[in-house]
Amino acid sequence: MSFEAFSEVIDKIYSAALDADLWHAAMAAIDHAVGGRGGMLGIDAAGRPGFLSVIGYDQEAITSFASYYASRSYVWSLALKAGEGGVIHDRGVMASEQRRHDAFANEWATLHDTGDCVVFPLLKRSDRTAFAVFACSRVRGEFDAPALDFLRRLSPHLRRTAQIRVELDRSELCPDLTLEAIDKLHDGVIFATADGAITNLNSSAERLLTSNHTGISISQGRLRCARADQTIKLQKLLAQASGTDRASQRQGGALSVHREHGAKSLTVLCIPLSQSPRWSFDRHPTVLLLLSDSARSTRASADFLRDFFGLTPAETRLAIRLGGGMSLTDAAAELGVAKATVRSQLNAVFQKTQTNRQGELVQLLNTLPRVSDITLPR
Repeated sequence: MSFEAFSEVIDKIYSAALDADLWHAAMAAIDHAVGGRGGMLGIDAAGRPGFLSVIGYDQEAITSFASYYASRSYVWSLALKAGEGGVIHDRGVMASEQRRHDAFANEWATLHDTGDCVVFPLLKRSDRTAFAVFACSRVRGEFDAPALDFLRRLSPHLRRTAQIRVELDRSELCPDLTLEAIDKLHDGVIFATADGAITNLNSSAERLLTSNHTGISISQGRLRCARADQTIKLQKLLAQASGTDRASQRQGGALSVHREHGAKSLTVLCIPLSQSPRWSFDRHPTVLLLLSDSARSTRASADFLRDFFGLTPAETRLAIRLGGGMSLTDAAAELGVAKATVRSQLNAVFQKTQTNRQGELVQLLNTLPRVSDITLPR
């Protein structure tokens, strides 16, 4: 195998590591280089393979292998036990007598024109196991020495590209999940740079910053308070938390923002974030701001109780009143129903919230996570 051919394949698989749509072309190039009849690249979940790229085999072949023959294949069992970076050659690990009793070799391989295969256990992690398989036809019989040498030299590169793909997937997924999670929070959450420029914020923060008479808003992409003296205090907090204030060490702080018309103040907590060398200083959020609106009720809404616990409308109305400190007798009177009725409803609420006493229920209702209204699957 020429150096140019090997280099071309290497270029293709590293390109595929950065763009998953290119895996088919990379797998086809490897298959062509070794004179194969097809190949598979994928992940293994709970011992059952799931495929990212398949060449040379139809869907029926892949489905039957994943659902039945993988668990009956001696070669696949070795792949599951092997460490990262190994190369398992079908013809090298199974004697002729053993092949005659192997369901995969006798049935699946015969039906789908597979005379030999090489399996690469690329990654073995708690959350991801990556593998690659390349096969040759029954007419050819088995891979020759040059083809096996090519595949063995390719193994560390395949493993490295699998590692790159997994890390890229994580780097793309984690920020999305983080932003989705903070968007559920009741309090406002803002990620900001040292000079107050906002890089991300959740829905609660957006509502606060765009509503009237909040006392804090966004002006030209930066946080500003309604009062000039409080804007200066906020800027000092940001400098202190981000480390641009050279006079002191990085530390957090709090600001009580004045609001108009006698409304309760808005509390702003300023928390330092670690500074990563991967970001340029002007783009990296160095401060986390938590906006706590004391004027906003912290109790769970009727929609939340209904969706989260599966309460009926009547049970929800009762739970809200009990959570607010109302007695069972007063709740019955306000709801206009008999006390026996609310007792029956209370028993249903106990069952659905997995509580046993009224005091336990009230404590639960008043210590639920402070999340914004969400619709949960029923």
